[in-house]
Amino acid sequence: MSFLIMDFHAKVIGMGKPVLGSCFGAQLIAEVLGGKVTRNRFKEIGWHRVKAVADENSNNEGKIISGLPAGLFPEFTAFMWHGDTFEIPEGAVRLFKSEACQNQGFIYGDNVLGLQFHPETDRQWICNLIEDSGHELVEGEYIQPGEEMLKNEHFLEGSRKIAFSLMDWFEKKCGN
Repeated sequence: MSFLIMDFHAKVIGMGKPVLGSCFGAQLIAEVLGGKVTRNRFKEIGWHRVKAVADENSNNEGKIISGLPAGLFPEFTAFMWHGDTFEIPEGAVRLFKSEACQNQGFIYGDNVLGLQFHPETDRQWICNLIEDSGHELVEGEYIQPGEEMLKNEHFLEGSRKIAFSLMDWFEKKCGN
């Protein structure tokens, strides 16, 4: 990655500013924080289940890291389009995982959130991805055909709710 991009993100994170990265953005943040970005064992393209990871450092069974309630979304379906993954940086806490990718999200301090999945997606964006990157839709265990992604657009409303819930939670963590 470009040194200037990495340096910019490191400075913004160092200033304590809220930083959110989705997919490549999360990979970039993880790398800035000292984690490695590598090829994932599987490509994940389409709608897949994501699980919230219980706080392994807490005795509060059923609670998710720092006030993110398990009952809100212990498991949900999210849109993905990635072949790489990030290592959870030292000092960060893993928040989410999926069957094909163990690191779907992390929080670093109270101001840095990295998500491998795309809660911000909408139908037009999915159509654009299929049109522009459809060559990636080769047969694979976690790769859905474009028609199936569009057929499952009923997941968009749930994804929107997850996005807003995550943003509300993140905003509170950042103290805003």
